[in-house]
Parts: sequence; structure tokens; C-alpha cells
Amino acid sequence: MSIALRASRENGAMALYAALPLQRGQIRLLYLLPDHRTAAPLQAELVVVDVDQVEHEYMALSYCWSKTPSPDPILVNNREIAISLSLDAVLRQLRDIGSRPPTSLDDTAPQSIRNSWCFGLEQQDSPIWVDAICINQQNDEEKAQQIRLMKDIYSSARPVILWLGCEAEDTTLAFRFMYALAEIQDWNKRQRNQTLGYLLQAGNHADAWLALGRLFDRPWWTRLWIMQEIVMSEESIFMCGRHSIHGILWGKTAAVTYELVEALDRLVEASLVPAWSGYFGKFYHAHARFLLLFQLRVSLYKSRRGLPRHGSCTGYFEQFLTLAKGCRASNDRDKIFGIIGLAEAFGDTVPVAIDYKLSTRELYIAVAVALHERAQNFDFLEHLEDKHSIDFSRNFELPSWVPDWTLRSTASLGRIIGLRGMRTWSGKDQKHIQLSEIMTFTRDSVPNCSFEPQSNKMIVKGFRFDTVKQRAQRFYDLNQDLAHNLAVTSKRYGSRICESRAISYHAKSVAAFWEDRLGSPDKLDVFSTHVNRQFNCFDPLLDSDKPSKSQIDVFETKEQHTYGICSSILQDGDIICGLFGARLPVILRPRQQGTWRIVDCCLLLGRELMQGLAMDDLQQGKFFEQEFIIV
Repeated sequence: MSIALRASRENGAMALYAALPLQRGQIRLLYLLPDHRTAAPLQAELVVVDVDQVEHEYMALSYCWSKTPSPDPILVNNREIAISLSLDAVLRQLRDIGSRPPTSLDDTAPQSIRNSWCFGLEQQDSPIWVDAICINQQNDEEKAQQIRLMKDIYSSARPVILWLGCEAEDTTLAFRFMYALAEIQDWNKRQRNQTLGYLLQAGNHADAWLALGRLFDRPWWTRLWIMQEIVMSEESIFMCGRHSIHGILWGKTAAVTYELVEALDRLVEASLVPAWSGYFGKFYHAHARFLLLFQLRVSLYKSRRGLPRHGSCTGYFEQFLTLAKGCRASNDRDKIFGIIGLAEAFGDTVPVAIDYKLSTRELYIAVAVALHERAQNFDFLEHLEDKHSIDFSRNFELPSWVPDWTLRSTASLGRIIGLRGMRTWSGKDQKHIQLSEIMTFTRDSVPNCSFEPQSNKMIVKGFRFDTVKQRAQRFYDLNQDLAHNLAVTSKRYGSRICESRAISYHAKSVAAFWEDRLGSPDKLDVFSTHVNRQFNCFDPLLDSDKPSKSQIDVFETKEQHTYGICSSILQDGDIICGLFGARLPVILRPRQQGTWRIVDCCLLLGRELMQGLAMDDLQQGKFFEQEFIIV
């Protein structure tokens, strides 16, 4: 695109928004003009309406932003506006809905599936709310005002179109699979178990798992804004090219696959399938996050209708921050601003205001201070990113105690400290342990902390527990006897799954069901056909022959001879300390002039230690209270 053409379209956009200014509580809606020619230029009209007084139903569009511009602009109110290639694709798809035959899937799909198509999208004259056009992206003040209205925009839309992107070769199979899973949800539990069990045997319909995994692996799932778009919507439709499925059916799919994931957990544990890989890998990772969003949507739905729901109205802001760490946003400040309206919709009072005049550094520091003052603890430190180098170079020149919300937090250690209802094996009894109740290194101690944001300082009291003596990637490299004992326990835990009897079902009828819904199965020899045989568990931290592929370090302390796990690169001489009010031990590294930097949180082996044994030693004088100036 030439400089002159780009300038012309930017001037056209400025003139367009100048002619349609927004007052408080107002939004713009886009009327897409019909045209039966697929390749015809996009044309539309933009109007201003009050968000709470919209006379006609409108659609809100959720899609993945793209930096690749479309070669063809959209003509809005007779002015050329530049749009991205991804937005061009979805607008053309919506415009073409009225001209293509009423089928969402190919002719080989069952009639019950082919009859389910687009769910009301035949209303081609419905206006559309799409952020790239309906918001002046060059006006920060308008953006801030519109972000505050997001919860109203998405909750009022009928429906919210969740555009996953253009279809691929296996998209049809993925949607057929989802329709079949949604159908199973209406059956009784015994029938569901029998039918789902067939999918976990001998690689049956592996191609369907691959297709579903690729659908969940699309960039749309990493967007920050899908949190609002899924949770806040009263009615939603997932679309991928010419394929679509209503949000209600997708919710049924999520519910039935939750049971499937539980079965998969047991198979992974017994090493029947490779952990975090294979047919289920990408689906396994994305599913848990989507299921949580769907459960939040149900909770909000109940709240709107005065129905009882579980949980209080506090803590949602922290939960959404945790979810947002794995998402992407074009503006780093939106990692915070994008969830404020969502938390407020659940009745949570958010301590940070939407203000684009704040720099990213100022905003992230303010959030860290606010999280501490809200909860009166140091849980926010668990969001610090893994440090795979020792130079401590950080984005935005953030202090070491401030989480960088643009980066993912701990991967390996995060799975450990974030578990709920972890299963443990002891003889014939299965016990459920809430790790959140165990991880209380400083018990119920009260934080003694002050902040000096201008000088990057967090001044906190605690005690020094020990010093890192040596570190490695495997426990085997630190202590062979320790590694052997842990390995025996782990293998005993994994083996119990294989001792259970295989699920019995009428194989022919179940196979016929899946063949009718998905086509002939594509069997690949990945799973063992002998479900009841014994398998050995493999843990990269314990194995003495194979190198570790994990991103975590294990270490031994100098004086207490305690072993621990950390997700960042350590140095000999780093200290492990307890900060009053912190549920996990914190590793500090000395800096100039008596200051410290936080390396990471860690786990120490030994339940008694993680339940606060060190606090007894502190009272007995084994450790001493001291002040840490952390920068």
C-alpha cells in the first residue's frame, strides 16, 4: 500500500469519527450492505445509538486481530476505511450467509447435524458491533470509555459471533465431532462412559482428535478479549469459515469432554498415553481454560436472574488476572483494563481505574500494590515469570517484585502450586488433598510491608531460612537415594489405574455410532490394546538415565540440607526466606547497598515445612526476623 493511499484512508477514518462523535453511554453500529457477489467490495453504514436503548437486535463480533492489511478497504458512509485481512474474511462470510445453501457441514454428515446451521444468522440486515470500526482506535479517551461499556455491549448482543478464522481441511471433521459430543451429553452417565471409552481404545478416530486439537490451537483462543466475549454473552455462536455451532451446544461439548479429560488424566498417569502430547495435547491444554470460562458464564447467567450461585463477589479480579496471563493483547495495558469490566460484572470492586495516560510500568506497579492491599498477602508474587537468565533484564524496567502481565507465569511449578483436589495414593485408599491448605509456609502470619514505587522498593519483614548450596535439573544429580524413594512412590501411584477392570460396552453399537457421526475410523497404533497390563511411570525429575526436559531447577540448601524446586535459574548463594504473609518460600538474590531482588517462589520438600514448621523454629530462636528491601 502506498503512503498516499494509506494517508487517504486514515484521513477518511478521522473524518468518519468526527462526523459521528460518541456521548456517554453511546456506541456505533455497522450496517453491512448486502451483495450476492462474493468478491464485491464491502460497503456499510455506521450509526450512533445508546447502548441501553438499541431498538433492534445487533450482533457483536469477536475475531482475532491481524497485522496483515486487506488489499481492499471497506466503504463506510462513502469513506474508505482500511481493515485487516482477518476482519475482511469474517465480514464477507457474514454478508454471504443469505446467499449460500442452508448447510453448515458437508453432505456426508447426518441429517440432524446438517439441519443445525447458523442459528438465526439469516437476519442479514442486523447491525454489527465490531471494535476495529465502531471504536476510534486512535483516540485513547474514547477507547477507555468504550472499554467500560464492553460488558453491556456483549451482554446486549444477540448473538455474539465468535469467529475462529477461515476453515481448514479438517474443520468439518472437528465440527462433526463437537456435534456428536454434544449429543452424548443428553445421555445417561453409563451410556456416555461406554461411548467415550471407545475413543480411548487403540487410537479410534485419532483423526477427529487431531482436528479438534487444531481447532483449539487457533490464535483466537489466545486473545485477551475472549474472556469478556464468552462470559458476558447471553447468546453466542462459534463460527469457522462456513461452519458454525451454537454456544449452548458448545457448552454441552465442554461438559462431556470434562468427563473425558478426567479419564485422560488417569491414562496419562498410568503412562498409557504420553503426557501433554499425542492426539490430546493441544485439546487438553486449551480445554481447561475454556471450561472455566464457560462455568463463569453460567454463574453470571444465574446471578442476572436472581438464582443462587457458588462463591462470593470478591477475588474475581485476581482470577481473571491469572487467566489473562496466558492471553495476548495488542496493547500491554489491556491485560489489566480488559478484565476490569468483567470483574465488576461479578460484583467485585476493582482497585484500578481505566486510564490510558498511565504507562505500562506505572500500571503494573499499581496493580501489584493493589493486589497486596486487597488480599493482605503475597500471592501476587506467584505470578512472577520464570527467569531463564541471571541478568534480571525485565520489560518496562519493572522492579523484581512486580509481575509482568505480558508474560506467562511459571509453567512447571505453576502446575504444582495451582492444583486443586490432587489425588494421592496410600494403600487402597484414595485421598483428596487441597494443596491451597498445605502451602502455608509462614502459616497465618500478618504481612508487614510498605511500598515506595518511585524508588522501586518493597520493604517487607520476614526471616532467612537457608542458602542455596547446589542446584541441578534432576534430583538424581543431588541425591540418588532420594530420587529412588520418590520414583518408587510415583510408580505405585501410577500403577493403580491399570489394576482396574476395563469398561465393558457393546463394541459394535458404539463403533457404529462414531462411524455414523465421524466416518470410518482412522486407527493409529499409539495406545496399548492391553489396558490391564502394568506400566511404569516416567518423571523427568526422577529418572536417572534420560535427561530432563522440564524448565525447573532442583536444589539443596546449605545448612538445613533441605531439597526444593524452583522454576528459575538459581545461583549458589541465593537465599530462601519466608516473608510474613506469603504461603510459599521466596528466593532472594543480594544486590548493592543491602537490597535484594526476588528470583522466584519455590517449593520445599516435606509437608511439615510447607505447613509452617519454620515458624515454630522462628519462635524458638533458630531463625531471626529481619527486614528486606526488595527492588
